[in-house]
Amino acid sequence: MHKTSVSQSRVHGRASGTAGLPLLSGVFPPPLWSPRSGFDYFRGWLIAQGRTVFHQALADPDSLAGNPVVVQAAAAGEDLWCEDMPGVAWDAHLAATGEQLPADAFTIRYPPLDPDWDFDFDDEAEMRRRLPRLTTLYHQPEEA
Repeated sequence: MHKTSVSQSRVHGRASGTAGLPLLSGVFPPPLWSPRSGFDYFRGWLIAQGRTVFHQALADPDSLAGNPVVVQAAAAGEDLWCEDMPGVAWDAHLAATGEQLPADAFTIRYPPLDPDWDFDFDDEAEMRRRLPRLTTLYHQPEEA
């Protein structure tokens, strides 16, 4: 599967220092959380889309199905991710000071996962019930 990524310069243009860390934590609560590896990169992509898309997705995750970037990625069979976003604080600090961020400079405290969202993300029927528009985009019927 292909990945759709945001360029590093675009990411650095939208966030600096530790400002993005509360956003990374804010995308953790259901329904915008997944136990799958790589979810941090999706959260990074979502943050890089800007405040409007970010807050709209928090309020209604299925609304992402109306986003032209999501529609295009789904049609191309691509995942949406931004590998650089989780490291923006480190990169910004290094660029500003020439030094690495201290390991204990900050922490992210994730709230516990809502048990209602602890289900098999590969269960198409459950996904269709919870996120019908996104499921329609990403779960195309197999050709006979």
